[in-house]
Amino acid sequence: MHHQLGSAYLKLGNYTKAVESYQSALKLNPQADASILALARTYGEMGNSDAAISTYKRALVLKPNDPATLNNLGLMYMKTGSWDKATEILEQAVREVSSPKEAFYHLGVCYQRRRQLDRAAEQFRKAIEIDKRFAGAHYSLGIVYASQGRENAAAEEFRMALEARPDFAEAHFNLGDMYARQGDLDAAVKEFQKAIQIRPDFVEAHFNLGTVYAKQGRLDDAIEQYKKTTSIQPNYPKAHRGMAMIYQEKGMDREAKAALDT
Repeated sequence: MHHQLGSAYLKLGNYTKAVESYQSALKLNPQADASILALARTYGEMGNSDAAISTYKRALVLKPNDPATLNNLGLMYMKTGSWDKATEILEQAVREVSSPKEAFYHLGVCYQRRRQLDRAAEQFRKAIEIDKRFAGAHYSLGIVYASQGRENAAAEEFRMALEARPDFAEAHFNLGDMYARQGDLDAAVKEFQKAIQIRPDFVEAHFNLGTVYAKQGRLDDAIEQYKKTTSIQPNYPKAHRGMAMIYQEKGMDREAKAALDT
């Protein structure tokens, strides 16, 4: 009864009552692993990573090699910035036969954070083997490939991410960046525009769209995007410089100076 009550409170977002209910359940049965895991998850949603970590460790005493619990513990360490510990736990998780796709993905993120790009790519590919439509893994693999200068491979991963999740603004943005690097400016414009449609305050997308417009000679459109960039983030020097250069090209010296002085 206490466990079910905790689950009801958790769905309502009443974390305090959920914690109290799960703790009551555990007083009656200290080894109720479902209540321990639910309590840990609740702490995680509350942002209390330390309590979540200690509770996941408690669950591992009962099931030492449970891959889902190891994955969740690793994720909590990631959230606290304990990357070495997260890597250690997640490496343990992926050794288990039934390890979830998220464990491979999170381990890839840890390797990526440590600039171990080949190892990161390997883990992202393993996550994709489990779920071909794992948008986050395709996206992260694309980021790795882009970092390695593999633009075609990166673009393909971003496209795969978007097949699985069309509203993935960051994937549209990075696909646009790949197109821009390859000189396909029209395709880049479309992707940056899609990113902005999904996230109107996507400051980098506004800036990159302005830069592509400038390369296309669409100077007024470029200025408009640079202005939108600085309206979202006033301290964006590259956008101010971009505006100034266009104004100078148009012979508008006063406006150019104002753009630099802002």
